[in-house]
Amino acid sequence: MTEESVEYLAVRIIATRVPSLLEKERKFNELLEGIKPDTIHGEIGLSETREYELR
Repeated sequence: MTEESVEYLAVRIIATRVPSLLEKERKFNELLEGIKPDTIHGEIGLSETREYELR
């Protein structure tokens, strides 16, 4: 295998992964947008702790 064929193979692998990575980024950003300051503790599993602190 030549250096050029290794580079070509690497570029092909990266190029085929880009669309799925972009889709994953989009879904992740949607999840982040759904997290609001008043629900953040519940999102990370601290809702019980926060309720206890507020008492």
